[in-house]
Amino acid sequence: MQFLTRINEPTAIIDTEALHEPLTVAAYVISGKENALIDMGHRSSAEIVPKELAALGIGKEDLNYLLPTRVHLDHFGSCGALANLYPAASVLVKPRGGPHVSDRARLVAGAMDLFGEELVKRFGTPDPIDPKRVRAVSDDEEIALGNGLTLRAIWTPGHVPHHLCYFLRTAGHCLPGMRLEPNTRLFRFLFPQVRRRASTSRKRWRLLIVSGPSHPRDSAALTSGS
Repeated sequence: MQFLTRINEPTAIIDTEALHEPLTVAAYVISGKENALIDMGHRSSAEIVPKELAALGIGKEDLNYLLPTRVHLDHFGSCGALANLYPAASVLVKPRGGPHVSDRARLVAGAMDLFGEELVKRFGTPDPIDPKRVRAVSDDEEIALGNGLTLRAIWTPGHVPHHLCYFLRTAGHCLPGMRLEPNTRLFRFLFPQVRRRASTSRKRWRLLIVSGPSHPRDSAALTSGS
């Protein structure tokens, strides 16, 4: 099974093989003088991601940023485990996502209500993260990785209020992590304010011109600009 795809010189995509299912949840590696990992999969994916980072030449002192697009078990779940493995990495989240990072019990309880205890066990529960390693990322904040690479944080509430995307300016890649709108008609009907937030985020996102993939199967979008 191939988990790693090099898109171009600074960008690679890792298939985290969520629950042993390929092409489900992606992680993105952006490499300049410093290295950033955008999304990191379930806790049960925490063994796959380090192997692929090592294949890119990223050692335990070489990962500088852990950047979940939102604090959910499928995109944030292995963040604590990876923070333990990569002690130089800072964890950046939208301010509204901060309480979910610090209160893992609340995060897991919400997931159990939605998915059930058995499935959450398969996902794995997040490891604790030292609060000193976590900081809020501002809207439009730029993260300089060196070698001319800059990631720009874009607040894009919709899928969840604390969702954000990262825009790699030099390559024109936008990494949303997930679609910017709720997934069901019922959710949009019951929560019109969420639909309004999603609409605003989509308009802003489109202004960036080039969109990137939300899943490993969509990695061709990075090179085609679709």
